[in-house]
Order: sequence, then structure tokens, then C-alpha cells
Amino acid sequence: MLVLFVSLSLELTGQELFKTIMFNNSIYGVDISKDGSMIFVAGKDSVASGWNSNGEPLVELRGHESSVSSIAFNEVKNTIVTGSYDSTALVWDLEGNVLDTLAGHSNAILKLALDRKVIATASRDGSIILWNQNGGISNSLELHDAEVNSVFMLSKTKIVFTASDDETIKTWTRKGIPIDSFSPHPSGVRSIAASTTSEIIVTGHRDGNITLCNFEGGLIKVVKAHDSMVSDIIILRSGNYFITAGADGKIKTWSLSGDMIKEIKAHDSYISDIAYANKVLVSGGGDGKVKLWHFNSPD
Repeated sequence: MLVLFVSLSLELTGQELFKTIMFNNSIYGVDISKDGSMIFVAGKDSVASGWNSNGEPLVELRGHESSVSSIAFNEVKNTIVTGSYDSTALVWDLEGNVLDTLAGHSNAILKLALDRKVIATASRDGSIILWNQNGGISNSLELHDAEVNSVFMLSKTKIVFTASDDETIKTWTRKGIPIDSFSPHPSGVRSIAASTTSEIIVTGHRDGNITLCNFEGGLIKVVKAHDSMVSDIIILRSGNYFITAGADGKIKTWSLSGDMIKEIKAHDSYISDIAYANKVLVSGGGDGKVKLWHFNSPD
């Protein structure tokens, strides 16, 4: 699985690249623990893994029958959750043992999201499933007319956001009650993030545009952010800035007014996923590289 480990220190537009881990296959998902000490990686070869921030392997997760599309670390339970093209999600302990199998989708799981009580899985079958932490189905929502590319949960408001190739954003309660549905831009929605602090929703689209909307779905701004698909979005905890990653291999930092602050040409191929914690940004891409950046917020 592992090909080469490289340690670099390089200043690029104000961000320092301090580690690169190279794999045999494309990277589809990454996550990082809140203290920045553990990195989690999912990829095309059906194997997920955990690493420390020095680039040393901690655990290898073998159990899926197809590519692992998404990975998340549960800080409360001290477990790892992976979603796969085999249509299942697996819950693991930090020793690499499977604790639970979440089976309910009829097609590939493309994205997952966690909070203290719920695991959400978004699928190519057009649905999301909300699971309790014991692996039982809380709600199965047939949401969209096309694949659901992203799901995002706000713990404070208990709102679930979904983004789809049918060009819509939908919001739901955790009990499956619809709140709103809107289409901010005529292109498939690939990524979404929201912030209660700034009361804003940011969406990333297949044509490289991002939109900024209020919580009522009102469009604030459309910005051409990347040369091609916007694969992931993170709104920083302060709510004042957000980060986008694109299939053009670039990572960009933005103000909430939609003005670009910084740009990094981070990967030689598409970027599939990014994660941020404790001033460390992790990026994974189609070039088989996971990169760790010292990333200082504009705050």
C-alpha cells in the first residue's frame, strides 16, 4: 500500500508543507483528529489507514470489498468510520477491528458525516441514511433524483444538509422532516459546508463555481473558484473564512465576501478531500499523495 514517505518543508503562498505520504493508488478521503495528532486516509485500493502527524503508520483497515470513498474519526467513541463503493460503512476501533457494519444502501456510499449521536451516509442511490451510534437506522431518506455527493450536519441546530448532482441542496431535521430545497446554481453540487456562526451555506459545483447562500436558501454570491470541480469545502471555526479544494489541484482560502485570500497549487492531480484541525490542513488527491500543511487561519 505505502510506496514512499517524504518529509518536506517548503513555503508556498504563506503555507508550509511539512509532510507528504505517497500511496500506490488515488486518495479519496482524509480526516484528522481535533488535536492534529492522527491522520486518517481512504483510497481506491479498498484499504484505509491511520497515521501520526510524523507520517508513521498507526493502523491499517482491511475489510471493504471495493474502494473506500470517505473516512471520519469519531472523537467521542474513539472509533473510525469508513464508507465504501461496496455500499457499506464500517465502524472500527483504533486497533483495526471491525465493530459494526452499516448496510442499507443499494449503491456506493460517496460521503459520510459524524456528530456525537449520528452517523450520516450519502449514496449514489440518491438517499442518505442516518444511523445511531449503535449501528441502527434512525432514518432513511430518499432525497434526490441523482447521486448524493455530500452530507453535512450542524450539531447545534440538528439540521442535515445534502448536496446532489440533481443541482439541489436540501435541508432536513434528523427525524426526516424536510425543511427546505433550493438550487443555487445550474450545475451538480459536489460539496457543501455551513456555519451557524456566520449563518451561511457554501456550496461547490462541478463547473468550478461556489455559491454563498443564507440559511433560507437565498443566493448571496456566485464565484468562479476553480478551473474544474470543487471537491471539498471547510468553513473555519470562527465562521469568517472558508477553504476550498478543487479538481484543478488547488487549495484556496476565501473571505465570506467571496474574495480569495490565498492559493496553493497543492497536487499534481485532482484533490478529492481536505480536513483541518489545530492549524494543520490535510489534503488527499488523485496523485496518490496525502499532504500535511502548517495552515495558519487568517484570523
